[in-house]
Amino acid sequence: QTSNDPTPAQRHRCVAAAVPPKSPSSARIHQHHRSRRDSRLSGDDRGPGRGGRLPRPPHRAQPVDLQSIFIMGSSAQNRASDVDLWVCCESHLHPALWPKVHAVNHWARTHGVEMQTYLVDPQKFQLGHPIPGCPTPTLLLDEFYRRATLIAGRYPLWWLVPPDAEYRYQSLHDHLIDHRFIERDAVIDFGPVSGFPDSELAKAAETELARALQTPHKSLLKLKLVDVYARTPNEPPISTQYKPAVYAGEQDPDALDAYGCCCNTWKAIAPAAVNSTNCSCSGDCSYAGSPTVPK
Repeated sequence: QTSNDPTPAQRHRCVAAAVPPKSPSSARIHQHHRSRRDSRLSGDDRGPGRGGRLPRPPHRAQPVDLQSIFIMGSSAQNRASDVDLWVCCESHLHPALWPKVHAVNHWARTHGVEMQTYLVDPQKFQLGHPIPGCPTPTLLLDEFYRRATLIAGRYPLWWLVPPDAEYRYQSLHDHLIDHRFIERDAVIDFGPVSGFPDSELAKAAETELARALQTPHKSLLKLKLVDVYARTPNEPPISTQYKPAVYAGEQDPDALDAYGCCCNTWKAIAPAAVNSTNCSCSGDCSYAGSPTVPK
């Protein structure tokens, strides 16, 4: 490069001077092409033929295999009480989950807790299929609604049906879902508590008699409940009587306790079948770690 050659800055000024300025129309065309190029790079959803990609499908949440987890409890719970855990999912997942269930139960025993974990398919349970290890599904559902605490997942749709509308359970269920008052995936449905079959009451009594040697106080409470249900088949179950107290805002744990509700029900709907002696005995069994059975 000689001293007479232009510097790079001089060459740039010469080229800029030789190029005529853009007209307003050409500037708009240039801006249009640049916008189309930017939309293609950014994946603008303008559809084919308009400088964009095909519209992306809406985001869908991945299906969750486990629907809900519940734990059962009452104010009579103590260190020696067992713990019932419900893991709700479809039945085709049960074979893969059973090894994990056994591992969880074993882990709980190493910490001094006797845990019973049940795998529950809500649809099959609603059709009357018993849970493995429990041949009395209707009585179990009645107890579930009185004792279950939601740990994670969907809440029971049963709580959205008013106490005086249990007979319209299915129509209210369809109304809430079809009119989108609630999301279908936000609730879990076990259905209402229907009448208790005589065969199920007899099976429950037989089971509690066999358990009475290990847990006499608990077996006595459940035997009295079976007795009341058998004597008063037209009376609503305890869970249906329990729901109005929750709707009314009751917060006293004794008034909402599952076994306390049993005692109150015996006194209210079967006074002739429940005398003062066995009422006192049942009350002791409800709140004592070891029952005080009167002589």
